[in-house]
Parts: sequence; structure tokens; C-alpha cells
Amino acid sequence: MSKIKVAQVICTFEGVLALDTQGILWNASVFKRLRLLPMGVAHTWSQIAWRRHHIVAIKTDGTLWGRGDNTYGQIGGTQGTTVFTQIEEDNDWHYVAVGPYHTVALKSDGTLWGLGNNEYGQIGGLGNKTRLTQIETANNWIQVACGAYHTVGIKSDGTLWGLGDNEHGQIGGTGDKNTLTQIGTSNDWVHVACGSDYTVAIKKDGTLWGLGGNEYGQLGGSDTGNKTSLTQIESANDWIQVSCGLRHTIALKKEGTAWGVGDDTQNKIGGLGNQTELTRIGNKNDWVQVSCGAFGSVLSDANGNMFSSLDPNR
Repeated sequence: MSKIKVAQVICTFEGVLALDTQGILWNASVFKRLRLLPMGVAHTWSQIAWRRHHIVAIKTDGTLWGRGDNTYGQIGGTQGTTVFTQIEEDNDWHYVAVGPYHTVALKSDGTLWGLGNNEYGQIGGLGNKTRLTQIETANNWIQVACGAYHTVGIKSDGTLWGLGDNEHGQIGGTGDKNTLTQIGTSNDWVHVACGSDYTVAIKKDGTLWGLGGNEYGQLGGSDTGNKTSLTQIESANDWIQVSCGLRHTIALKKEGTAWGVGDDTQNKIGGLGNQTELTRIGNKNDWVQVSCGAFGSVLSDANGNMFSSLDPNR
């Protein structure tokens, strides 16, 4: 694979998107040899999100931009675009996450906003939204993640909240929710990631927890039934980062090792075969980032080099 100094990496349904330390976006398709190519000449990007057919990114000036499919208004308005187009005029965006057909973003004031598909209430209330609309009134959000049709966020008080599709229990309990509902009672969550129909989160004590769909064991354990309440994934307490794909999960430990569980089709967890227990991937101990997509996974190391299960020459 072509190597760049990686600031952020995204593996998704159709390929790999990377943001380098100079603010340049790079792209590679999974349907061709995995060779990264720059996306335009802009050196001004600070954070990116990509899922399925649309990309949303934040520039260093705090503006929000989107490109790709816009069937449900997920990049604002009604028209799709093949070039990055600004989404409204605000310039105080802090973080963005996307599902296949919806977008959720945090402002620097801690408020949460969404647009796009709202079939299951994943951006709050009723009906699709083609303009960014605030999701309720709280102003203490610090992180957000999107699944296929659900959204989960963490507040500054450490509580975990979700809304949207709940067919597999991915936001806790039963029944879809179009209002933000607390997941469990703990107030020590520090990181959350969403797979297609499941959710995995890390507590302040370094333990790893999950709920939702578990068909391939992506939440760990021999019982591959759905989990409708947060369940600890094994006993380790040194997890610092986690990413979820379609049916697989990869997490990083404090020591820099990477561990995978769930579906291993196309070597998504390193060619280990399907796993229902977290299993170490390779022998490197300097991983700093991981991103799981539908068809593969990407890891970057402490030197900014990127390695992918999608690369035929990995």
C-alpha cells in the first residue's frame, strides 16, 4: 500500500479514506489494487467521516462539507454531488459521524445536530431532514457514533445515550426510539463505536462492553444471540480504542496491540477465521488507530504508516 503520514483513517463499504498530517485527503477503492490517491488539492481538512456512499468532513475553519449520494438529504439539500460542497454556513463544527444514509455532527458548544434518513428516528423526531436540525436541547455531548440506522453518543458526565433502530437491542432494551434514551446507568464511558446493528463502548477503567447484534460473535462469547443490555467483552481492562464493521470488531490495547473478534471473511480480522473471542492480530505493538469497514479493516502505526486487510500486497 502507498504510505502517508496518517492523522485519521477510515475503512468503509467501498474503500479506504485517509487524512494525512498535512490536512490532505487520500482515497483508495477496494475494487482495485489498494493504491492511495489524493482527493483534490485542499490542505484544510481536520476530520472526516465516510459510510457507504457519502463523505462528510470538517475543515480547519470549522465548516462542514459533504459529497456523494444525497437520496435522503444526508449532505444537505436535495442534490448529490461529486465534489465537496459546504453544508450550510456555520463554522463551529467539532466532530462528525455518519451512517449509510444519515449524518450527525457535534458543534463546539456541545450541541448535537443531524440530517438525512430518519426512518427509525436515528436523528430524532419524525421524518427525513434535508437541513441540519438540532437533536434535542442538551449541550454537553463529547462524542457520537452512527450505525446503519442508530446513533449513540456520550455526554460530558460520562453517560451513554442512543436513539434509532433497536431491532437487535443495539441501543438497549426493546423497540425503536426517536428520542435520546440513556443506555444503562453507568457514568464512566469514554469511547463508543457502532457497527451496523451493534454498539461497543469503553469505560474509564479500560473495560470493553457491547450490545446488539452478535450473529458472528462480534460482541464476544459463544452465545451469538442478540444482547439487549451492555455486557462486558472478556475481562481485560486496558482497552483504549475500538472500531466496529458490518459484523466484526477490532480493539486496541494500551500496549499498542490489536485484537479482533467476529466475522473474518476477506481477512477482516487478519485471516484468523471467524472468532468469538478477542484474538490478537499479528505481532506489532505500535498500533495507534483502527477503522473497520464492511469488507475490511485498516490499522495505522505510531510512525503514521497504514496497513489494510484489503491490500493484496499487505
